[in-house]
Amino acid sequence: MVTALVMMVGLLNAQEFKIGYTNIDFIVFNMPEMEGISSELSTYRKQLMNQVQTKENALRSKMEQFQTMAQEPNASREALEKMNKEIVDMRAGYEKFTGEAEQAYNAKEAEKMNPIYQKVQDAIEAVRVEGGFAMVINSQIGGSGGIVLAADESLNMTEQIFTKLNVPMPEARPQNPAMEGASSGDGGGE
Repeated sequence: MVTALVMMVGLLNAQEFKIGYTNIDFIVFNMPEMEGISSELSTYRKQLMNQVQTKENALRSKMEQFQTMAQEPNASREALEKMNKEIVDMRAGYEKFTGEAEQAYNAKEAEKMNPIYQKVQDAIEAVRVEGGFAMVINSQIGGSGGIVLAADESLNMTEQIFTKLNVPMPEARPQNPAMEGASSGDGGGE
């Protein structure tokens, strides 16, 4: 009798513990600001890549000059050593710049994306509280598929979050959380 009562109380508590789900990346990548941010980041990446390519071309040119000079019978050892040192320095500078360019891009991306993620996170929290959800899980993790294998569609908070953000819900979206990783071209599912 006591065991049955404990199980019944546990069932009642389990029913009150509401877990919602959504896909934060789907929401973020469907925010109106994303078009401008994507364009800005793409332009910035191209600028950085052009600078990297310029440094790479200069390094290759110097290496070709070295090879040509090394084949000359009258090339002095001192001149070859000097040019070799220049190549070593240029290569180190190239590698350093490449790393710095990647860091600069990542910093710019974080600067642009973090406010949008925070805005969406704030909307998720507001919908969670309003809907009486104990927690919200992200239905997809890093494009590798979802952690939600099956769920009641009434626990899908995505449309409510878009409404809270005053952003129209995109038309194309998978209905089954397990299929979210399989979708393409729409920001990764819902």
